[in-house]
Formats: sequence, structure tokens, C-alpha cells
Amino acid sequence: MKSIRSIVGSLASLLLVLLWSLPLSAQPHYWQDQRGQLSEAQAWQQAVHWPLQLRQPWRSAAADWAWRPVLAAEAGPQRVLVLGVPDVRFLQLWHRRADGSVRQLIRLEEGSAYTARPLPARMLALPLPDSLQAGDSLLLRYRTHGNTPLQLGIIPRWQWQAGLADSNMANGLQLGVLLALMVFSLLQYLLAGERTLALYAALAAAMMAMLLQLEGYTFAWLWPQAGGWNQLAPPLLMGVVLLLQSLFALSLFGVARSHRHLYRAYLAQLASLPLAGLAYWYAGWLWPSLLSALAYLGLILYTGAYYGRRGSPLAVPFLAGALLNVLLSNVLFGLVLSGLALPVSPFALPKLGYAAEALCFAVALARKVQLLQRRVADSRRRHEQEALQLAQAEAATAAARQQARASQLQLAATSHDLSQPLASLRLAVGALAPLPQAAPVLAHVNRTLDYSEALLGGLMAEARGQLQTVPASLPLGPLLADACQRHAPVAAAKGLRLVCHDSAWHYPAAPLLLGRILDNLLVNAIRYTASGSVLLGVRYRPDARVIEVRDSGPGLAAGQLQRLLQPFQRGAGQGGDGHGLGLHITHSLCEAAGYTLEVRSTPGKGAVFAVVLPWPAAGMATG
Repeated sequence: MKSIRSIVGSLASLLLVLLWSLPLSAQPHYWQDQRGQLSEAQAWQQAVHWPLQLRQPWRSAAADWAWRPVLAAEAGPQRVLVLGVPDVRFLQLWHRRADGSVRQLIRLEEGSAYTARPLPARMLALPLPDSLQAGDSLLLRYRTHGNTPLQLGIIPRWQWQAGLADSNMANGLQLGVLLALMVFSLLQYLLAGERTLALYAALAAAMMAMLLQLEGYTFAWLWPQAGGWNQLAPPLLMGVVLLLQSLFALSLFGVARSHRHLYRAYLAQLASLPLAGLAYWYAGWLWPSLLSALAYLGLILYTGAYYGRRGSPLAVPFLAGALLNVLLSNVLFGLVLSGLALPVSPFALPKLGYAAEALCFAVALARKVQLLQRRVADSRRRHEQEALQLAQAEAATAAARQQARASQLQLAATSHDLSQPLASLRLAVGALAPLPQAAPVLAHVNRTLDYSEALLGGLMAEARGQLQTVPASLPLGPLLADACQRHAPVAAAKGLRLVCHDSAWHYPAAPLLLGRILDNLLVNAIRYTASGSVLLGVRYRPDARVIEVRDSGPGLAAGQLQRLLQPFQRGAGQGGDGHGLGLHITHSLCEAAGYTLEVRSTPGKGAVFAVVLPWPAAGMATG
């Protein structure tokens, strides 16, 4: 709030300086001709009785009249009548000498070109006769924007020209500041892509255009022959400035996302701008524009207070700039255009308002850029941290792959070493072939050796990264029978019945992988079953085929299965001398192949280990 008070104090000081610098002059008398029927002769007769200000400042008349006596200090050659406006709609000036003679000096029709002016200058001034004396009087019939009052000061021409030069310097300084702010915000927008920066640049450009119009530069430079358009340009530019101010406020605070009701209120205020413009152009009414400006003032106050209470660092500079600009450029300037008499040029008000708003908005924008830069820096730090974590994860993955490769090579080496004694064992067993009673034993040993060598070959293929061939249709019956034949001697030695139910089903599976799963399940079932039987078979489900291994062993207690699925975890009781890898290997192989391992068990009544093979698409042969 300190910044707001300081800005208000500075502007008040400037207003006092402007008031102090105004030249002393006689007060004009005014009259509003509502129907436009007052003649020049009637005006001269009634002028001395006219009031010192417009009696109905809020109503638009067909023509305004002003009568002004000439003081002794104002008499002399090379005098000009300063109107204090860049242009008028129409104007007639008469000079009446002290002896009663009257002469029309100037006549400007509505829509007159710039070249029709008697003095080629951006601000309208009228040359007076060199014979101007005390006791003379001037009569004007005119129409301005709304009811803008005229200064009607009589000063030497050199003083008027010097004032224009000083004003050009001040205007150039203000336009230069606005141009610098516009270019800076545009460059920042191109770098950051923040829409608020682009809106501020557009707002600064609109302010420059409005100042050029209010100071008469556009009429002199851009469209000197388009007097009618020059009359229409000020309200249009004022509406553009208000539009961009509202859009800037919406974007600065993100009102559309954070406050939907306030966003709708801004939209309603923006919708009132074209209506106010039409009311002024067709009916000459200024009060709709004033109401729209007051509504915008209320929105500004609410916006600054709302976001200020929420700790936004942008609220104070925004509120200060927007509040000062609306009060000076919209409310007070609109009141002056409506006929309110103030001892200051009305065009000084928007200049002060635009300057205050541009600087305060620049402060708000700078703070917003700081916030954006801080967010960008935080985002960059997060990205750097994420990149570091990703690099660490990739390094860990590479190390894990290297370790897995080393393990595969070690496994391949171990498999190669095991293949040598197996080959020697096959040669040694082959020496028993001539003995007739050894034939069954030899057949079992050869089947076991074939399967063992196939297992070792599969492990070496996995170590080389080769995939096992999956046949399109693997008969399950022979696969189950081979598994039972491999484990029948061990089951018979324990006095167990190993029952294998034949199956006519076919399934697309790798025989070596499925054989390893069955071997581990049969080994565990035979190892932990003291008496009774072990059964191997295939059951039907609508969406799967299920290979089951049933035993009459001790079963599994609740919660024991999850422990046994971990590596190197062995069951208790008989046969608990295994390595603790069977169920872990089985579960891992099932997961790798897309199968599901199900276990159903009741302590003391045995267990059922089921491998669920999901049934493939239609067209699979069942054999």
C-alpha cells in the first residue's frame, strides 16, 4: 500500500504544477443550443447573460456557444486563441471590435481536412487580428467530442509555439518509455512464450496510439484528409485500450482458471464497450461510457483485493496502476468530456493515467517474469534430478544385465562340465547291454540320460540367448507318460503308487520347459509323501487345460506356500532334505511361460499342485 500512496502523491503534485502553470484569462460564457436555431445576432445580444459554464453538461446539444471578452493584458498583435483540443467537429469564430463592428474570422465545417486549419499545428489554435484591443470580444459556435470544454486562452503566438515544442518533448519522452516497455515485453514474450507479455506489449502499443490521437499527431501525419474518421478514432482507441486492460488483468492472474464468476464479470464489462460506443456515436451519450468505466473500476478494486488477500505479489502494482489510470483516463477524463469544468487541460489526464499504469504494470510484469523464471529454474532442477535418477537406473540396469550375462555364462560352463560325466556314464552303462536282465534298467537309465542331456542343452541355449522352439501342437499324453517313467523307480522304492492318466489333448508348449515343471512337481510330491499315491493327469476347463499333480502327503499349512515359493526354502518333515528350489523354479517357469500355478491343500490330507494352461485361440487341434 505504500507504493500506492506514493504514486497517488506524485500524481497529485503533477496536477498542482499543471494548475499553477495555467495562464490567467477572462472566464468565457457558455450556452447550449439544443435545436441549433440560435442565430449569430441573437447570440451577440444574449452572450453577456450566458452562464460561466455549460448548464447541462450531460446532454448533447446541436451546437455550443462561447462568448469571451478580451482583457487589456491580452491585446496586441500576433495573438492566438488557444482551444486546448486537437480538433472539433465544426467551428465558427467571430470578432467584435469595441466600436461594434463584427467580422467572421474562421469557419471549419464538420469533417474538415487538416489542411483547412488556419494554423498548421497538431493542437487547434485560431489566429486573431493584429488590431486586437481591450474591450473587443470573441464569439464561437462549435461542437466538440461530447461536451469537452475549451480553454479559450489568448496568448502570443511565440508562447503558443514554445508550449507546443515543450509538449512535443514531454510527449516524446512518454512515448519513448512506452515504446521501450513494448519492445522489452515483446522480446520477453518471444523468449518465454508467456501470453501476458504479449498482451502488455499490445496494451503499450494501444496507449501510444491513444496518446498520438489525443495530442493530434495522427490527424496531422496519418489521415490529414479524413476529418470524419478522425472524429471516430478516439472512442474506438479508448475501447481498444479498455479491452486490452481487461485481457491483461485476466491473463496476469489467471482469472479464467481461479475465479469463474470474476471472469464472467469481466466478459460482461467487455460486452458493454461496443454498446457504449454506439450510444455515443449515434446519440451523443457519454453516460454509458462512464458507467462502463465505473464498472471496470469496481472490477479492478475487487481483483486487486481478492488476489492481494491470497498473497499474490502482483496485486499491489496492478491495483495501483489500473486504479490510477481508470480514475484519470476514464472517469475524470470522461467527466471532463461530459462538460465538467476542471482548471486543467483534459488531455493531461489520460497522459498521466497511461504513464502511471504503464510503469505499475511493468513492475507487476517484472514480478511475474521473476515467478516464471523461478518456476523454470525449479523445473530445470527437477529435470536434472530426474535425468540423474534415470542415468543411475540405466547404470543399475546395465550392471544387472552384465551380472545376468555372467550368471548365464557360469550356468553354461556348469552345464558343459556336467555333460562330460553324463557322457562317461552313458559309455559305462552301455557295457551292461549284453546282460539280458539289465535291459529294463538300461532303458530307464538311457531315458534319464537323454532327458538330462536335453536339460543341459536347453540351459546352454538359454545362456546363448536362443529361444526354445514351441511346436504348434504338443501331445500332452506322451509328455505325462515320459515324466511318470522317469520318476517311477523312485516312487516304487518308497512304496508309492505313481498313477499317470493318459490325455488326448494337444497344446502349443515347449516340451522341455513343461517337462521341467512336471519333474519339479513330481519330485516334491514323491519326496514329501510317506505313503499312498501320487497322481498325474489333465483336467478340462472351458478356458484352459489344467495339469494336476495330486499326492497323499502331509499337505501345507496356511501361509506356508508363500514361504516355499522363495528360493532355498524347504518343507519340514520327511523328505525335507531337498535344496529348497523346486517350487521356486516351478513358479518362475510358469510365470515365464504365461502359465498359472495353483495350490490347494488341506493339512494331513495331501495337496494338489495345478499348472493352468490358458486355452489358445479357436482352431487348436485337440488330437
